[in-house]
Amino acid sequence: MFWEYAESIVQLLANMIAMMLCLYRFIGRSRRAWLFAIFFFLGCFLSNYFWVSYSVIMGDWPNVSAAMTYLGWNLSYVFMLLLMLQMKKKEERRYFHPLMLLPVPLGIWQLTLYNSLVTDHDIGSIVNNCYQTLMCTLFACLSIQGLCHWRKHRQENGTRRPLVSWACLLFSVSEFGMWTSSCYNPPVGNFYYVFSFLCSASFFFLVYAIHDALGDEKNDRTPQLDSRYQRIMRQTSLLLVLGSSLGGVLLGLRMRDIISARMGEAATSDVFEIISLALFAISLVIVAFTMVIMMVAYFAHRAVENNRLREAKRIAERASQAKSEFLANMSHEIRTPINAVMGMNEMIMRDSRLARAGLPDGQEQLEAVFDDICGYSGNIESAGKNLLSIINDILDISRIEAGKMEIREDTYQLSKVLNDACNMVLFKAREKGIAFRTEVEETLPDRLYGDEMHIRQIITNLLNNAVKYTRKGSVTLRVRGETKPPYEAGKTFRLVIEVRDTGIGIREDDFEKLFGKFERIDLKENSTIEGSGLGLPICKNLLDMMGGGIRVESEFGRGSVFTATIPQKVVQPEPIGVFNSGGERNEPESRITPALFRAPSAHILVVDDTRMNILVVQGLLKTTRIITDSAASGEEALELCSHVPYDLILMDQRMPGMDGAETMRLIRAKEGCPNRKTPVICLTADAVSGARRRYLAEGYDDYLTKPVNADSLEKMMIRYLPPEKVELIQQEEGEAGAGPETARAEMPEAAALRSAGITPETGLEHCMGDENLYRRILGQFAGDMGETEVELNESLRQKDWHNYGVRVHALKSSGRLIGAGALGEQAAALEAAAKENDGTTVENGHKEMIANARALAEEIRRILPGEGGTEADSGEIMEFLPE
Repeated sequence: MFWEYAESIVQLLANMIAMMLCLYRFIGRSRRAWLFAIFFFLGCFLSNYFWVSYSVIMGDWPNVSAAMTYLGWNLSYVFMLLLMLQMKKKEERRYFHPLMLLPVPLGIWQLTLYNSLVTDHDIGSIVNNCYQTLMCTLFACLSIQGLCHWRKHRQENGTRRPLVSWACLLFSVSEFGMWTSSCYNPPVGNFYYVFSFLCSASFFFLVYAIHDALGDEKNDRTPQLDSRYQRIMRQTSLLLVLGSSLGGVLLGLRMRDIISARMGEAATSDVFEIISLALFAISLVIVAFTMVIMMVAYFAHRAVENNRLREAKRIAERASQAKSEFLANMSHEIRTPINAVMGMNEMIMRDSRLARAGLPDGQEQLEAVFDDICGYSGNIESAGKNLLSIINDILDISRIEAGKMEIREDTYQLSKVLNDACNMVLFKAREKGIAFRTEVEETLPDRLYGDEMHIRQIITNLLNNAVKYTRKGSVTLRVRGETKPPYEAGKTFRLVIEVRDTGIGIREDDFEKLFGKFERIDLKENSTIEGSGLGLPICKNLLDMMGGGIRVESEFGRGSVFTATIPQKVVQPEPIGVFNSGGERNEPESRITPALFRAPSAHILVVDDTRMNILVVQGLLKTTRIITDSAASGEEALELCSHVPYDLILMDQRMPGMDGAETMRLIRAKEGCPNRKTPVICLTADAVSGARRRYLAEGYDDYLTKPVNADSLEKMMIRYLPPEKVELIQQEEGEAGAGPETARAEMPEAAALRSAGITPETGLEHCMGDENLYRRILGQFAGDMGETEVELNESLRQKDWHNYGVRVHALKSSGRLIGAGALGEQAAALEAAAKENDGTTVENGHKEMIANARALAEEIRRILPGEGGTEADSGEIMEFLPE
């Protein structure tokens, strides 16, 4: 009798705990799976509670054939079936495997065995046995279906473990085991208790399996009830279930004692049936309480969802209105410069016709005509720039929303970025009569590692915004570090960019609209102010992508302060120096002019698979008179190193076939090689954090990043060349051609190159101002383009994305080196797609990129007819800028 009581109480407690866990989950997240699980456990609880409370009160077991004894269990099987179907995917429900039929003969055998014990042909018991056996057999078949389906598809992504199927199978097995063992006498009959405890364990396993199948609910961002409200509902449900359960037992005991005291031995079992009815009614009350809690939670969730939908609708309507206002504003903003372009062009055409019909007699009158035409052209240029700025803002925000905006980090000079941004805004401020000031922390490091282009864009947008909304007073740019100096190389600090103005200010109610897309503040009052209204949203998105942030402080009518913070890595701790209000940089007195050197007796080897890279290095070292040999591959370098002793080897890391590291190791391992101890410097476009440590670990003596800086290259030569071969020469003050900073006239072909889409200033900067070297590199690019196109087309045809990525990476770098930024960006996008094996993106963009590159090469040949790569040099692909 002890074990019978123990297994019944354990199963009741397990049933109650599992039911409360599911109820708690349902209160937190209104999911249908939890709903079916609660109803399943409620049905089991209805019968378990009736069974246990009756046995405790009456000291006997209730009539097995009574309808209310098995009513709860029979109802629970329906919800178990619904739960299993709910947790299955459509393809899993249709899946069939022969093993699914395995439980059918076992169910028939168990039903035959169980019904053989029914006496007096009790139809109710037989029907009950058939129903329960049928349902449990169906559970077992569906469980095996889930397990077989998972075994077939377990290698596919997103396939979850079939824990629900395992839990339902465990429940079916324990039910079959309990029924079958109850048909036998001990010792076989004692297995009934083992299967009963196993059934209790299956309750908890089922709760865990449902939780696992629904995924991580902590990361579910759907709206949910207030935590305090959830806590109250959970505590209430627990108190109701426990209180009703305990109250039912106490009531039953009291009724038994009253009946026994008043009727004595005359009491019959029929009299005590009223206790069974009372216990069953209490069980129904507990079920009703639980269902009320579930209904309250369900409707509360629906209310929260409706509120969310209403809020989403309000936001959508506001966004729609904002977009409508944005489009109306854009129509005005775009039409204004277009009207100016068309009007000024009409004036140019009219004056040109008049001049052609009859040229003025006097020189002064002729000059006046051309002055007017030049003025009209200047207005067209101004309007065109304004229109281009608007279009660029729209394209930027579109790229950000599409997730195609990329952060491209590299080493840059902060002073140059500040100079560019300040010079762009300075003249606008002067035109409006606004004072423009800069306050730059003198100890800030000048050489940083970050996204130069987007940092310049952020500063320019903030300054332009301040100037546009300031009618009088001043605009101040303040740049500082969030932490106090000193700044150490390799360490990251937060760069703080603060723009302060004395403009119209911002109302506090409008703060939330500042960074919203398509929204402008006080559109009626500020309708005369040009701009797309996308500058601040672009700044915020870019700062978020770079791990930074932006905040605003403003007083309406008094001015505003925008503060942006950007994490940046220090490349060199050398300070930036002093800036004046014009944005021009003054070097600190402690800065030393870099030393030049000559080494006519030194002999070095430059290894690179790209001819243009070798040309650049040779051009940068031309004044040093170093003897330079070159090798286009690792194999060729091995051959030269076998019999020619070198003082230094500059080795490109990324080469087809044998890469730089492998070539270096073979040189040092080769017996009798005169260069086994020669310093080897790695040339690489890899400038990310940890690159230096990684390449030194490969065995290189040092490394230089591309594009190679002349000062860095010379310092590397001085450090590693034999001291007796190096003759240091201090640069004379005012020496002509001392470096790229030297003032020089613009190259004659500059205007034509700009028209072709090339920025010659960028290309000359990479060539240290050497026009002849720049022309040679342009010619090399044009001469190599044919073979480059063939190789890229072949890689595309074979869908060899690895080699396509290597070649398009080189084309990207070559485009950037010569100043063809647009081509470089196109190639960069295709390189990123090739790395991800995204063939669709590569195929969609390849044709346009090749057409642009081919057109660029043709323009270079037209502009520089005397330059061009030789046939022997064809096939070289430029790869000189970092990623």
